[in-house]
Amino acid sequence: MSNPEIKIKAQPAVDPQVCKFTLDCEILPGRAVKCRNKELAFGAPLFEALFAVDGVREVLISGGEITVAKLSDEPWQVLGKHIGAAIRSVIESGQSLVPPEWQSKELDEGYIFKEVQQILASRVNPGVATH
Repeated sequence: MSNPEIKIKAQPAVDPQVCKFTLDCEILPGRAVKCRNKELAFGAPLFEALFAVDGVREVLISGGEITVAKLSDEPWQVLGKHIGAAIRSVIESGQSLVPPEWQSKELDEGYIFKEVQQILASRVNPGVATH
C-alpha cells in the first residue's frame, strides 16, 4: 500500500492510559484484532512495530482505528509521534499488516502459565490476604 501521506488523528480516551489513532484509510477492513503484549505480537508486522515503541502495553486494531494502551507516564503528545511513525513505516513497507492466520496461532503453555500466575498474584492473592 503506497500512500504519499498517511493521515493519523490521535484522540485520548477517558482513561488517560488509552488513546485511539484513526487513520484516513481502513487497514483491516471488516476485521478487529487485539494483541495483549509484545510476546504475542510476533508474526504480525504492525503489532511488532507498535510494541517496539517503548511504553506500549496493549493494542486493538479495528478497520481504520488503532487503540493503544500504555504503561508509561509519557504524555500522548510524545508517545503518539512514535506510534504514528511506527504505523506509517509498516504501512509504507507494503508488508501484510496482520496476516489473516495470525489470530489463529496457538499460545504456548509457558505463556499461559505466566499469565495465570500474574492474575493470581495481582488479583486473587491480595483479595485472599484481606480476609
